[in-house]
Amino acid sequence: MKYFHPIMNSSGNEKILNLLPSEYKNAWIIFLPFIEMPDEWIKENSTPTFPTNKEILNVGRPVSWEYLRKKSNINSIANFSIAVNTKLTNGFGRELYTRTDLSQQLTDALSKNVFFPQEDNLSVFVIKSIFDFFSIRDCEKIEYAFIDDENIYSLQLDSMTSEDILKLSNGPITISDCDKDYVFTFFFDEVSALLFSKDSISDVVFKRFFEGVNVDKYTIFNWEEQYK
Repeated sequence: MKYFHPIMNSSGNEKILNLLPSEYKNAWIIFLPFIEMPDEWIKENSTPTFPTNKEILNVGRPVSWEYLRKKSNINSIANFSIAVNTKLTNGFGRELYTRTDLSQQLTDALSKNVFFPQEDNLSVFVIKSIFDFFSIRDCEKIEYAFIDDENIYSLQLDSMTSEDILKLSNGPITISDCDKDYVFTFFFDEVSALLFSKDSISDVVFKRFFEGVNVDKYTIFNWEEQYK
């Protein structure tokens, strides 16, 4: 599949499932995890800096939204998402993301070695989970395409390397199995990816690999408005 993300045709208020190709009936929003770096890395990088994807892959650890939601005493995952997006847009994004009180509440709860997700790169942790997700479905090969690139590339899962993960974490991308039954896609300025599929995916299976929210027939891209 060539690069595709339904948000490119959305103002944020359209129902997500209505924007997908007709054969896809199910979808999930996947949160990009926060990043915890070890104390040794912090000591070696005393000036404020964001870890590279290679450093994150080698020594970083994912931190869940739900863990930090509880730690920051934010009352819902929707308000937590608003806090994350407000922080990353400095309050100048969508009108929904102007809750500087929530973003400060979250920031105050973070340890100095925990970093926000990168909104322009698909998390290396999510990419590893995508590979694991495909592996349990006996998928031997994936296809992927980058935005502004007409080519479709492929990768054998059993020969996947760290360099492959880093390559796939470089900007907006669409990743699918060869039968295109399951598609993961990621766009600019987002702290979540989208998974859509032809078949249903149970909560148990999804949560084994990812953290996020299920998309039902009413869910819009500004989903936080519906779940606050």
